[in-house]
Amino acid sequence: MLHNTLLYLTLFLQGLHARARAQEEEIFSLWEQVAVACMKMLNEKCNLERQFSELRNAKDGETRADLLSEASVEYETKESSSLRNIPVVICYK
Repeated sequence: MLHNTLLYLTLFLQGLHARARAQEEEIFSLWEQVAVACMKMLNEKCNLERQFSELRNAKDGETRADLLSEASVEYETKESSSLRNIPVVICYK
């Protein structure tokens, strides 16, 4: 009787350990996905900052209009294609 109980408890604990390990792997995978999404967002932020800097530094009105038009088209393209497919992610520092 005691042997059966110990065997049952051992199997039960092994099952719990396997489940915990699988959940740890899933959590790690999710953190990797969050990290990749954060990096994409930071890269996009840098690109937008560069574009705004170029726009501020443009000397004449025609150059500004061209840069603004390019940025607007690029933003609309990205918004319609990729931003809808990216889940909302909160990046912690």
